[in-house]
Amino acid sequence: MRLRFVTFALTFLVAASACAPASTTGGGTSGAPAASQTPKMGGTLTVGTSQDVLTLDLPNYRSTQDLLVGGLIFDTLVGYDNGKFTPQLATSWKQTDDQTYTFTLRQGAKFTDGTPLDAAAVKTWFERAKTQLKAQRFYGDIDTITTSGNDITFKLKRTFTPFMGNLAFAVGGIQSPASIQKYGQDIVRNPVGTGPYKLTSWVQGDKMVLERNPDYWGPKPNIDQIVVKYVADESTRMASLQSGELDVIQNAPPARASEIKSSKDMQLITLPYAQSFWLGFVATNQYLKDPRVRQAIAMMVDREVLVKDVTEGIARTATGFIPPELEPATVKPVTGDATKAKQLLADAGYPNGFTIDLWTPNGTYLKDKEIAQAVQAPLKSIGVTANIKVLAYAAYADGMARREAGLFVLGWAHTPSPDSFYRGVFYSTSASNWSGYKNPNVDKLIDQAVAQSSYEAAARIWQQIDQMLVDDGAGAPIYWSTLIYAARKSVHGFVPTPFGEWDLSNAWVE
Repeated sequence: MRLRFVTFALTFLVAASACAPASTTGGGTSGAPAASQTPKMGGTLTVGTSQDVLTLDLPNYRSTQDLLVGGLIFDTLVGYDNGKFTPQLATSWKQTDDQTYTFTLRQGAKFTDGTPLDAAAVKTWFERAKTQLKAQRFYGDIDTITTSGNDITFKLKRTFTPFMGNLAFAVGGIQSPASIQKYGQDIVRNPVGTGPYKLTSWVQGDKMVLERNPDYWGPKPNIDQIVVKYVADESTRMASLQSGELDVIQNAPPARASEIKSSKDMQLITLPYAQSFWLGFVATNQYLKDPRVRQAIAMMVDREVLVKDVTEGIARTATGFIPPELEPATVKPVTGDATKAKQLLADAGYPNGFTIDLWTPNGTYLKDKEIAQAVQAPLKSIGVTANIKVLAYAAYADGMARREAGLFVLGWAHTPSPDSFYRGVFYSTSASNWSGYKNPNVDKLIDQAVAQSSYEAAARIWQQIDQMLVDDGAGAPIYWSTLIYAARKSVHGFVPTPFGEWDLSNAWVE
């Protein structure tokens, strides 16, 4: 809801353009309304999304869509805007040493179940969060939490430089402890936060309805109701936008960008997106456990052709895993040709190649299925037959968590701390390490980076990790993404952020 761009240093964002307002074309405006237009209170905004929400228990989130919608329901202790941490549920804070942080909480804020937001509630929430599957990598380094009046103090087990930024990330959206006790395992469908909106209905696989929180502590949003409707097929999303059934669509078809720009009824909203997309390898697979096999396959991934021909130039060709919104692109990609790739396969014991499954969702990421199909022929040329298996995202995520795939395509949205990505995706013990990749040297460097006293020192290690992952065939980066939304011209102030959330603080609908 707010610009919650998180980081661990106030000088973090190396790509200043990534913090600029969304680019909007085709008439109308997607940012602040024109001077002649007065924002209108009330109404409903209906957004068609390409991915379903799977859970709203954010410490156990299963997709970025969970965090996107959760960001409208929950507040974090701090936010991040224009290079500075900003007050959210904490109005002030101090760091007394490398491992101790004290926050003074906002008075008068309350959860939508009527219980107060106080130090005891925040402590209870973080005591749970730090033990949960996904939140462990953000808050697992919390050692003790103590309260004194309206203050709460976190003592870490070690120096952990990304801690402040992790508090601002959507996974740190604080849920009512009373509701967790009330709903138990059903908390996944019963989010109770302090945010500007609250969930009023949810039909899994169809839509969810959020209504404005009348007791919200901050500035009241203009829009009364947000309807988030899951529409997997991009052609159907586009048709529903044209008919007026939807006001905004996520992942608008790139091939129809010109049509949207020239339309009298629609506007195109684009922005560089801190998301990486790559061809992945389940390292526990009988073939892929050998890095020579992974390197051979990576050599056959022509990133520039895939970006130009499949994404129609919308995405940005990736060299490494970390996009330029987070750190300078210095990684040198794996290069080679079919002859060298075949030799690597022969050296690994597969002179005649092999057959393997290639998993992909459909429409979750920009041209995911199409890219999976496009790499089949190059892989076939070196003897690797990739049988494509297209799955709905929920089934895809479940199977990936069990490491049932062989090859796969995957997109991963970043927070501005590269630690979140490295620790989540490639740290050997992470629950999100769907590839089963294990490299003790990578683990060691991930831990070393967060113990550094400066961003510059940490960044040097993160860049070293990125190159190491590429060289070792942890995956084959293909593109850094671009957010593509289309909206009716009656929509104003709908602003996606470079980290994939929606800033609706100035949004309104004619």
